[in-house]
Amino acid sequence: MSYDNSLLEKYGRKFAKNSIIFKQGDLSREIFILQQGKIKIFRNIRNQKKTLAVLSDAGDFFGEMSFINNKPRTATAQALEDTTLIVLEPEIFEKMLFQNPEISFRFIKKLAQRLDEADMQIENILLKDPESRFIHFLINQSQENSFELPLSLNDVAEWLDEPYETLSQNLDKLIKKGFAQITNNGIRILNRQLMSEYLEFLEMKKKFGEV
Repeated sequence: MSYDNSLLEKYGRKFAKNSIIFKQGDLSREIFILQQGKIKIFRNIRNQKKTLAVLSDAGDFFGEMSFINNKPRTATAQALEDTTLIVLEPEIFEKMLFQNPEISFRFIKKLAQRLDEADMQIENILLKDPESRFIHFLINQSQENSFELPLSLNDVAEWLDEPYETLSQNLDKLIKKGFAQITNNGIRILNRQLMSEYLEFLEMKKKFGEV
């Protein structure tokens, strides 16, 4: 989402590491646009925290659901590091949408992407074990047969709410099988199709038991 320096100067706010931007259940309706830093969006489900997203790209926005439906916040947003945000009141953001077709288009496109992500999260939650959820996450984050994900294992652990050590063991398995490798920029998927077939194999084993 585009913005200029005057918007940042007028509506920019800084949040220290670990600050809570808003809490699940809050009645606020502001829209937040990330300028610098990292934001974790999570939800309390049956007394357990479930990470919905980790945002780190400048221009990422969040808080849109309360803006759209005028209902309490459905999740909590927390700064994972010192963060700068543009904070827009509903009336100001509505005016931006009406006056700037490009922003309106990007907003709609981002909402469609969020719906796809929600579907993926539901599929992931329904999987039975950490290894399957880890593989499912990597498959859905990649888009080609050979693809590099700019994600550290710590990033994945935050998203899946799984211990780093568990995911490290699972990644070692995938590396030994030739499905993935670690690079300077993150995790590279070497064969998405074979990884998908391996996930199906794991699910069949859990459904019918060991052969």
